[in-house]
Amino acid sequence: MNMIWKVIIIPVIIVLVLFFAYIYIRETTKSIRFEKRITDFALLSTNDSEMSLFARISLGLEKIIKFISNFLKRHKIFLNKAAKYEKYIYYKNKFAAIDYISIKILSALFLTFLNIITSFNAFNWFRLITYLITFIIGYYLPNIYLAIKHQKRKKQIQKEIDNVVMYLNGALAAGFTIYQSIDMVSKEFAGPIALEFKKIHNDLNYGISLEESFKRFYERMPIFEVKYIWVTLSTLNKEGGDEAKIFNIIEKDFIDMHNRDKEYNTLLAGSALIYKICLLIPFLAIGIELLFNKNYLQFYVLPVGCLFLLSLVLIYIVYILIIKNLMGGSKK
Repeated sequence: MNMIWKVIIIPVIIVLVLFFAYIYIRETTKSIRFEKRITDFALLSTNDSEMSLFARISLGLEKIIKFISNFLKRHKIFLNKAAKYEKYIYYKNKFAAIDYISIKILSALFLTFLNIITSFNAFNWFRLITYLITFIIGYYLPNIYLAIKHQKRKKQIQKEIDNVVMYLNGALAAGFTIYQSIDMVSKEFAGPIALEFKKIHNDLNYGISLEESFKRFYERMPIFEVKYIWVTLSTLNKEGGDEAKIFNIIEKDFIDMHNRDKEYNTLLAGSALIYKICLLIPFLAIGIELLFNKNYLQFYVLPVGCLFLLSLVLIYIVYILIIKNLMGGSKK
């Protein structure tokens, strides 16, 4: 048990601590950058121009990342791997896609180095395997952070996309061009949706068509509403429809879809309650059994009892699937 604790659990704890420390430093760096943006509107003391410790560390890490990226750019294999990180590149982002590969490599090397220095006096072949495991964990750890952040941005865009369509429809009805309307969205709205529409505005500046711009938007953010806009634009533009009519149709369709969603959720409310009650019934039965039979759990300590418990878990999983199908699912 001591060997497992030293070899596996301690490195995992170190990895988690460093991961959260990385998030803390990154959030602190964001606040520093925000402070720099408002510097022109504030009265500063003579010492305000000095960089903080976190700012210096951040700047040093950025230089290291860029140095590694310049080396990786020479090799096609890394450029191909970096392509899938294009969706994490936001408007005016200081990092390119290849930089995320550099961050992953740095993370892996750093965590492996920490594992080595905490076990330098106990080297063996098994320890070598733990170094490899730590390297793999460190390499993929930034992916978890990026996925969580990307999912958060996706949810924010889903909340705002309806308001954006209404705004675009109103602007087009008022006589503004689609180019002007998209520019207005990027300035009037805030958060991820504004950054995405700045990207669309840039795409239009480079001569990319409107439907292709929304297609690229969907590839970055696979949201149903965005896909619906892209497909509708692509279909109706081929038939000669103008943007004002297209976005008017899209807005009406969105209203109809949300009304149907509300009706669907209302119908599911009753079945969802029944579904949850059915999930709790086996646990309620076990609780009642424990009240009248104190030795109920002793059987499951035996090898036969463990096998029986495993079979009960499998039966319970099948039971959940059956109930879920009968109720039509508790979620849409």
